[in-house]
Amino acid sequence: MTVLSAREVIEATGGTLAAGAVAAQFSGISTDSRGEVAGRLFIALQGPHFDGHDFVSAAFAGGAAGAVVSKDVGVGDVGAAGGQVRAVIKVRDTLQALWDIARHIRARFAIPIVAVTGSTGKTTTKDMIYCLLRRRFKTLKTEANYNNEIGLPLTLARLDGTFEAGVVELGMRALGEIRALVSIARPDIGVVTNVGVAHMELLGSRENIARAKAELVEALPLHGAAVLNADDPFVIGMRDKTRARVITYGVDRDADLQASDIRSLGVDGVSARFHYRGRHHEVVIPIPGRHNVYNALAAAGAAIALDFDLSTIADGLRDFVPAPMRMQISRTDQDVLVINDAYNANPVSVKSALETLRELGGGRRKIAVLGDMLELGDLRDEAHMEVGRCVVGFDVDILMTVGDSARLIAIEAGRAGMQASRIRHFDEALDALPALLAGVRPGDAVLVKGSRAMGMERLAEALVSGSESESGPGLESGLESGPGPGSGPAAWPGARRSD
Repeated sequence: MTVLSAREVIEATGGTLAAGAVAAQFSGISTDSRGEVAGRLFIALQGPHFDGHDFVSAAFAGGAAGAVVSKDVGVGDVGAAGGQVRAVIKVRDTLQALWDIARHIRARFAIPIVAVTGSTGKTTTKDMIYCLLRRRFKTLKTEANYNNEIGLPLTLARLDGTFEAGVVELGMRALGEIRALVSIARPDIGVVTNVGVAHMELLGSRENIARAKAELVEALPLHGAAVLNADDPFVIGMRDKTRARVITYGVDRDADLQASDIRSLGVDGVSARFHYRGRHHEVVIPIPGRHNVYNALAAAGAAIALDFDLSTIADGLRDFVPAPMRMQISRTDQDVLVINDAYNANPVSVKSALETLRELGGGRRKIAVLGDMLELGDLRDEAHMEVGRCVVGFDVDILMTVGDSARLIAIEAGRAGMQASRIRHFDEALDALPALLAGVRPGDAVLVKGSRAMGMERLAEALVSGSESESGPGLESGLESGPGPGSGPAAWPGARRSD
């Protein structure tokens, strides 16, 4: 991060110096007193279950050079310590101050920034874009999926004069949130992967979800580019909402950038031929699943907007390494193929994962371990039943479901013809672990998938590590009378992130 002075922070936020000196300088920003705070500016954020003002003293004890607060805090004499000039800056709203500081830092650097949003695939797409851009530029990127009102400004606060480009992920849970994030990041290129039913609980309809995602393309500058999925009618409908150049991509419909000849390479990924303006190139995407062709096309579109050619794009995608829990493939000592796709789930991504299980599991017994899909609103029951009806068509041999809503997957799979002896349901992920470990055989293929709050990755990790567990009934014991009532999903600790 570029060094900031207290004077700059005051000017950016409209705050006042409450203690210390305007000569104080900060080598970074922190919102967690337990992390790295030495020399940094600690921002006392407030939430429903915490108040950063309670930890200002701890931040100073850890070597913080300053703090941004919205109320009086008793930190004693902060003027200087160990030769370090320090400052306390008071503002009306500390979250707004974080945004203002990030906006100030972003404005310092005239570098291209790519922003990615969508209902599914945005983190993988963001990571693919980074994989491409870093071949030419030193590139800043959103780590993990810190894509919300706190994570995005903290990402931008890392900017300094050494970076030549950036790629950020934009999550949202309500209308107006992406517009606010875009006002901070000021992206030149916007990528929209798709519009699904995630967050239906909060936004009510796919039309509202599309309106929220469209806030990105609406804000793009005239010199920028919007990269849009031509196969998604909600996304391609955004092309008239932007002043920027539009680059479309797709598989099934005509698009500027198109993929053909898609072929599964098993655990090694998928290959396709990419076409753009009369040129074509063979591309290998080292992550399984046809849906990842779309993610790669979106990444390629962003790179094309920055004048990359197809050959350079193909070379970059070949080096892509997926993030943990996103089509993460492992093979155990017993030749069990474990597909850990447990980061999140919605009906589209679950069906894609089941398709991948079928592709990779040829000749193996296929086990699908599926948890609740959250934030679907009024579509919750129907969405889970729809997945249940699909399970049989994807040649799943054993179905395990986890969570209150996922019980409907189990029930509907039974109604669709799956034998009760091949279906088991559990209230929570760890309840399923003994049966999974006892029932998996050498040579099986196991898919683990569910919304992040379900903690499904613990099952995949236990399979890969060969964790011992107390014995329980094997997978063959089944549910002779179908799934019974359950206690609902387990809570999963951690800071809220937008999906």
